[in-house]
Amino acid sequence: MPNERNAMIADIRRFNRFYTSWTGLLDETLTQSAYTLTEARVLFELGNRPGTITAHPRW
Repeated sequence: MPNERNAMIADIRRFNRFYTSWTGLLDETLTQSAYTLTEARVLFELGNRPGTITAHPRW
C-alpha cells in the first residue's frame, strides 16, 4: 500500500511539473504583470483572506 501511494504521489508531482512548464507558469513573470507567480499567489491569498491586515513599513 505505501508503494502504491508513493507511486501515485510521484505521478501527480510529475504531472504538476509538466503542466506548469507547459503553461509557462514558471516563467519569471506572469503575462502582463510585473509579479512572479509566487508574488501573485501571496498577494491573492492576502487579498482573499478575511481579517488579513497588511501594513506598509515606515520609512
